[in-house]
Amino acid sequence: LMQQFLSEILECLFTNDINLKTASFDVLYVILEQGLVHPLKCVPYVVAFETCTEKTLRDRAIKLHKSLTEKHASFIHSKNSICVYKTYEYQLMLFGNDEKKIKGYRVYNNEYVEALLTPMFNIIRDKRNKRNEFLTNLVKACDQREKTFNRYYSRYIIENLATLEYKTQEEILLVIYRIQPILAEQGQTLLEYVDHYKEKNYGYTKMSDKGTFFSHINLK
Repeated sequence: LMQQFLSEILECLFTNDINLKTASFDVLYVILEQGLVHPLKCVPYVVAFETCTEKTLRDRAIKLHKSLTEKHASFIHSKNSICVYKTYEYQLMLFGNDEKKIKGYRVYNNEYVEALLTPMFNIIRDKRNKRNEFLTNLVKACDQREKTFNRYYSRYIIENLATLEYKTQEEILLVIYRIQPILAEQGQTLLEYVDHYKEKNYGYTKMSDKGTFFSHINLK
């Protein structure tokens, strides 16, 4: 019965109705705890819930994700890229499909900034190979040469990369190493676009004007 209606249950998770969302997650929790369906069918939705605004649901999703990782360590991370994109789709739903409003981080008490992918990263980081693969794929999503490139999704990923709490030098160096080829090939073109954009829209032509420009520019 659960397998038959799994798609409908998962669809009910992506709603702003807190009662429906909570009830759907309760059902999903039982399904996964009892092993009624293959976890890979559901784990992207669990990870998406790690980014929700309701702390209770967020904490339960993190707990469930950790449990699934312990039980299915050999394959649970095989859909990490899909999981990351599902978090973006969830945020898109929360903001009424307005991509411009989506942020890759959350601010607590107007001072503490946390990347939305922090829970997922914390679960993955102990597995060195999976962690490196995870960070590499995040950077890859920012490459305009990719057929699936989306500038708003790219911004979401960049904001996550910028606000993740790195604990080792290797993590930081890996991100820098993966970013460098993209900047080397596309950085100059992007800079020329920015210079053209600021001159056309704001009349700024001097290097000293860049601070003023970036205080006004908005991704369109």
